[in-house]
Amino acid sequence: MASLSLIPTGPLPARQTTIISTNNGTLGVARPPLPPRPGPKHKETNRSDTILGRRLIGGVNEQRVLRYFAEFRLSKTDGGEPGDEETVNREIGKSIGEDEIRVEDDEEEDEYTPRRRYAYTREHKLAAIDYFQTTWKKQKDGIFKNISNRFASKKLKISRKMLRHWVTSKASILQQKRGSYRTRQPWRKVREEEMEIELNKRFIEARSQGRKITQKWVLRHARDIYGKLYPDRVIQHTNGRNHYLGFRFSSGWFKGFKRRYHISFRSSTKRAQKTPEELHSIIQSWLQFNRRMTVILEDSDCGIPRDPSVPLVGRYKLSEIANMDQSPLPFELQKGRTYATKGSRTVALRAARNGWEKRQCTLQIIVFADGIARCKPLLMFHGKPTSKDRRRTAEMKKYNPGVIVIFNEKAYANTSNLTSWVKHQYSMASAYPTRDREPRLLCLDAFAPHKNKGRKDPGRESQKAMEKRLAEETLQQQLREELAKLNVTTSIIPGGCTGYVQVLDVSVNKLIKQYIEEEEEKWIEEHMEQYKAGRYSVGDRRILMTHWVTHAWEKVHKEHRDTIIKTFRQVGLSLNPDGSEDSELKIKDLPGIVVGDYNRPAIISDDDDEMGDTIEVQERGLLYMEQELEQGTAEQEEDQGDAAIDSGDDTDVRFDDDSGSDFDDEADNDEQDGDCVMD
Repeated sequence: MASLSLIPTGPLPARQTTIISTNNGTLGVARPPLPPRPGPKHKETNRSDTILGRRLIGGVNEQRVLRYFAEFRLSKTDGGEPGDEETVNREIGKSIGEDEIRVEDDEEEDEYTPRRRYAYTREHKLAAIDYFQTTWKKQKDGIFKNISNRFASKKLKISRKMLRHWVTSKASILQQKRGSYRTRQPWRKVREEEMEIELNKRFIEARSQGRKITQKWVLRHARDIYGKLYPDRVIQHTNGRNHYLGFRFSSGWFKGFKRRYHISFRSSTKRAQKTPEELHSIIQSWLQFNRRMTVILEDSDCGIPRDPSVPLVGRYKLSEIANMDQSPLPFELQKGRTYATKGSRTVALRAARNGWEKRQCTLQIIVFADGIARCKPLLMFHGKPTSKDRRRTAEMKKYNPGVIVIFNEKAYANTSNLTSWVKHQYSMASAYPTRDREPRLLCLDAFAPHKNKGRKDPGRESQKAMEKRLAEETLQQQLREELAKLNVTTSIIPGGCTGYVQVLDVSVNKLIKQYIEEEEEKWIEEHMEQYKAGRYSVGDRRILMTHWVTHAWEKVHKEHRDTIIKTFRQVGLSLNPDGSEDSELKIKDLPGIVVGDYNRPAIISDDDDEMGDTIEVQERGLLYMEQELEQGTAEQEEDQGDAAIDSGDDTDVRFDDDSGSDFDDEADNDEQDGDCVMD
């Protein structure tokens, strides 16, 4: 038996807790209990007051986070969000007690909508996440609860969606650089690498041949390669367009393709001659003239009443409003800007034939406000108008029937051509019989044949010059009579304004020339050997041009009919004259323009010679000089700056000055070309 003297009476050694009796195994001596702990001491920190380790609303931490956001917004904009200035000027308050923290339930808190969107830095996002996840509030029943997304976003003056996105993207935000605004996207593998490799091969081959590469060329070949790789992913619609499953050919992909293969767009710059503000009053006067011509008055000619479903624009049927214009069409389309490899010092473009960059023809087209094609395109080539050369006869049999082809000595429009077009083409381009004489509105640009004006009487002139002037005046009188027979009101666009309010210049001309260029690219790819050898003549080029123009014209009306209709409305030609649809008026670079009071006289003044002298818009739709109105005359100086004017003066600018006659071998040395020889 162990002696009791062995039982220690003092404190036990370290790590020894009990002494077991050797007699019965019971606890002999237990370690005396430790004295009660005093508890953790309060540490003075710069954080907000906490209860049981929780940050509470209204504390120092919340005040500093809110000031952090308010100072940032005030540094970016004047005024920031409502209450930001008060938040910044408010002194950081002292700690608050538990009994002072009382708030309402989440359901009673309104959602905050920021006045504008701000780009916050990485530190702001992390501070907002920390505030939302570590801040508590005391409810009415005394229970503590984490603050809600609605409450935190309202305090921070951000949207709930933004805060929710930051919380879910916390891992990626932590990987951002300090002070950065966005998370860097990780490198992703190219989805259709095989397609891009083949596309780059085609690009390099085309550039080695001096071909012009555009964005449309890249997209067209990319779709072709994709369709060959995955034919089961191509769906053809009834309108002829293809829909590609699994790939969008977006602008983002196009930018990535250029970056991956070091391709850049080599281009030159162009400066505008006039600012839109200088043309504001002139365009507004033109809009007011159209409104006066369109509004229905007591004695207005509204035509024959039709079915209620027929769309009307004042006194005109929608189908009777049109815009006609001529534009030069070069024989050489493979010129201008192209994509090429970065760093290349020489950017070469292969020409089809030497000298063809100086050859041009004129393309005349007309579009209607309902987007329906009623007139064939008109091509004007250089040559004798009445030539009966057997080669021309054989060549004309190969023209595409979808276009009208005429020849004149200057290859651009004149009064005689315009009169013939009105009589044989435009007269039939109505949705109703000609005998009904439905009122029509024809919008034209300001060049001499359109304005129906000859030159002023020069006083003393030679017999030859007088005969030429009188012949021109006779043709103009015939044109006026033809327009009067058709009940046509002409709306003349002032000079310098066609790029803003002429439908064809705003949208259609660019589209049709792009499609013509695309048709040429397809032909070159199918006849590469003939293209390289240059084995086709001027006559062959004219034949090809008729086919390209026909296909391009059909595509424009098939794929972009809505664009034509929308453009007519944006320039104000097909808007309701009561002003209820004026909100759709959208003229480039003039966002605040309005029609205004169209009852006042429309006086257009400009000091620039290109714009002409002071002119007044009369109710008949003609433009006259103010001095001529006082003298009782109706003549106006021709615009020498318009390349399409045919005033009869040999000094006028021509489209095809160096081409000579197409069928006179002595004139243009075209004998060796072998006109009308097709391989």
